[in-house]
Amino acid sequence: MTSTPALRRTGAAIGLVYAALLAVIAFQPTPVGQGVYPFIIRSVTRLRNLGAPDWVSYTSVEFTANILLFVPLGAILVLFVGPRRWWWGPVAGFVISGCIELGQLLFLSHRVATINDVVANTAGALLGAALTAILVLPVTRRRHAPA
Repeated sequence: MTSTPALRRTGAAIGLVYAALLAVIAFQPTPVGQGVYPFIIRSVTRLRNLGAPDWVSYTSVEFTANILLFVPLGAILVLFVGPRRWWWGPVAGFVISGCIELGQLLFLSHRVATINDVVANTAGALLGAALTAILVLPVTRRRHAPA
């Protein structure tokens, strides 16, 4: 099943807004979390004092934020290309994330490029693509089913 024209239009419109926001976040000269770092550290410390496991840390919060940042990419691609091509989401997530990290490494001295970001971003795109394919496929099948 391929994407419908309405889904492609929706995917394209949302995609343009998302791409602009992603570019702003990815290519800020200073780390995005710099302003909220003290708040996150205080929150993680409180959670740990309340008995949260050792894996609850600034690193896990940052990793989770990177996953969530790329969920829309996977979802948008499925809306645009259709649920049968769901795998385009994680592939695009990997390629785009790799380009972002390379750009940060080469051009932004105050940013840190890491493989962890590529892994998290790819996972987020995979999650977004999978969830959207699961939700969109039944709708497109019903719409195109013979009466």
